Amino acid sequence: MNQDPVIRHFDGREQYEAAIDELLPRATRRIRLFDRDISAHFNSPRRVDGLRAFLLADRDRRVCLLAHDTGKIVAQCPRLMGLLRHFGHAVAVHQSPDEAARIYDPFCVIDATGYVRRYHFDDGRGVTSLDDEVTSSELVRRFDEMWELSSPALSATVLGL
Repeated sequence: MNQDPVIRHFDGREQYEAAIDELLPRATRRIRLFDRDISAHFNSPRRVDGLRAFLLADRDRRVCLLAHDTGKIVAQCPRLMGLLRHFGHAVAVHQSPDEAARIYDPFCVIDATGYVRRYHFDDGRGVTSLDDEVTSSELVRRFDEMWELSSPALSATVLGL
């Protein structure tokens, strides 16, 4: 008999970011994150070092970042851009399609087992679970649907003449 998943509530943006930092080291295959934009927390040494360790552990691991606005990444996340340069085969950043503008609940899901989810972009409250395969699978499905309609937003290299 499966136990009910443990779901924890949080109340604040810092708790949201801490929950992501707790979740990421548990990933074994794929990290998917959807948000309005990619926050400066993705420039923190802890977050980038964790993502680097995740990617170095297995060549088949992937990080997929999807955002309504990807403009802040280049300006505010040089560490993340460095990770994109070194792991361009395994890290992808996409711009969400216009059709996804109505989706307002940011989330991060690992594999299909754990997630962190806020109720709304403008609300710091949300939930996290490390062992909720049902909700995690639903979030993966939602993410993959948006990803399919999205377009690549950043390249690991800068082309010029």
